[in-house]
Amino acid sequence: MTEDKEIQNSYGFLDSIIEYLASHTTSYSAKIEDIHFYMFNVSFEDNKKDFVKGIFRTILNKNFFEDFNLNITDNTQSQYIKLIEALTFLKDNGLIIIDNNLVIQLTFKGILKYSNSFTTSHQKNRADSDRLLFVEKTQLNQNQAMTEATQDMLSVNKNISRLTFWIALASVVASVYYLLLILEFFFPQIFC
Repeated sequence: MTEDKEIQNSYGFLDSIIEYLASHTTSYSAKIEDIHFYMFNVSFEDNKKDFVKGIFRTILNKNFFEDFNLNITDNTQSQYIKLIEALTFLKDNGLIIIDNNLVIQLTFKGILKYSNSFTTSHQKNRADSDRLLFVEKTQLNQNQAMTEATQDMLSVNKNISRLTFWIALASVVASVYYLLLILEFFFPQIFC
């Protein structure tokens, strides 16, 4: 369940970026600093301009984090890395465009994704998966019950067959007995 919560948190993070661009901007675009402030409520530090250059190189060249050897706190670095990974993912999936000035713009595909968020899609897929698993288990239980019922019926049929055999044998014995009685009545001299 922890893994699923982490996945939902990651989808929620992606949805927050798209939601910011779709709802809180007028032109579906914003600078990376604005998105960072919206996501973490912390602005870029003025003395970390080199870090912005590293972000630029990372996003556009996909050289992940090789330029990030700056003296910043682990928390700040993890925020930057999380934002960069999210923006790179959105860019690679055609949901945003990042220009040379690090202005992020939501694409038409991104606007459509805003209407059907990552979280909603994940929850729907998860519910479908759970529902399918439930149906599969139900069918398995029904098949098992039918198999047991069939085996019980075969057992009953076997017992009925045995009973039928003994009734038929008793009928043959009874018919021979009555035949002998009839013969004795008409031909008493044979049986004396």
